[in-house]
Amino acid sequence: MESSVEVRKPKTAAEMLLFSEDHLMVDKLTGVNIPFTTYQSLKKMAPYLGLPNANAVSDFLKSPEFHRHYDLLYESAIQPRILREPNSKGPSLKTVQSMIMEGEAYGDCKYSDPDTNMKGWQDADHYALCLYRLCVFNSTRRNGIFLNRNMSTTEKQVRLWMCIVRATSDANRLITRTKAQKQKSLSIDEDSSVRGLLDQPPSAGLFRDNSGTRMPDIYSTPNKSRKQHQFSSPQSTLVDKPNHPMRILDQAALEAAEHVNDPFLEHSLRSEDLSQQGSS
Repeated sequence: MESSVEVRKPKTAAEMLLFSEDHLMVDKLTGVNIPFTTYQSLKKMAPYLGLPNANAVSDFLKSPEFHRHYDLLYESAIQPRILREPNSKGPSLKTVQSMIMEGEAYGDCKYSDPDTNMKGWQDADHYALCLYRLCVFNSTRRNGIFLNRNMSTTEKQVRLWMCIVRATSDANRLITRTKAQKQKSLSIDEDSSVRGLLDQPPSAGLFRDNSGTRMPDIYSTPNKSRKQHQFSSPQSTLVDKPNHPMRILDQAALEAAEHVNDPFLEHSLRSEDLSQQGSS
């Protein structure tokens, strides 16, 4: 039994852009039931926006038709909230839609006024202003993605809200990546500083006095002079001087030994022994 379902071929350029890979027409420009996770893939976002591919969606998110309105929202509400409460969430689409209806009712023109008074605004007000302007600009301007589209305001809002969520996700990802790079850079600098200290010889930091003057290090001297440091006695050269105090004391002790008549003391302090000490 043959199927009675007739496949209609696309006629307009917009329909051709929305023609699926299996050649079945899928009109995703109508309706408001868009899966929430659609924003995670630019390719999946494309048919809901009437765009041909992921690159076209990326170009739209960078275009003035979107970015100049989103930048104001990010600077006014999103960034301050992230700095204040990093894990906090923004308002829901339903809340923002209600604020637009209330703000524009009875001719108040809260969000449509060119000279908008933002005093005392909440975060949801900034979202409402962004969403309202995105709908107007993309429905009336030459490069708007909804120009000449037979779509309701709600259908446009749902799709533009998806773009806001995507742009916010990209911004948060960039912030996270920047923080990680800064932390990595700081850790590299710290490792370099520690490595520089470890690479210095011990005498660079251990053999200095409080004034910064380098003290002699016997372990860094040549072998010949090192032996002199280790085995030479200061007294062996000083006592040879005739007026040195040590020589005077030794002479006095020798004279005293003659009066004490102590053979051991006299033998140990004889002048020939002193001369041998001086030459050793």
